[in-house]
Amino acid sequence: MILAWHLGQRDYTNTAIFTEKLDRATKGDFQITTDGFAPYRDAVGFILGGRTDFAQLVKIYANNPKGRAATRQRNAPEPKQKLFTVGLTKIALVRHE
Repeated sequence: MILAWHLGQRDYTNTAIFTEKLDRATKGDFQITTDGFAPYRDAVGFILGGRTDFAQLVKIYANNPKGRAATRQRNAPEPKQKLFTVGLTKIALVRHE
């Protein structure tokens, strides 16, 4: 189900426009999880207010064994999740080891 969609640059202005569309498309309280893009924190907080349980899922990949930059591996082991709260924002950190 698609509640709202928006095509634009990945910036604060377009994030706010998309979040306003999501606000108009929903009623009541709901849960929303986004990636770690910083403008989501402000947009969700200001536009959707206290009617959401908001979380950001941030994936942290370990360096590969050969010492090169971190890369996503298709067959990586299951991530270990650590949940904690910063202010009123729930953040999930996922780490591949």
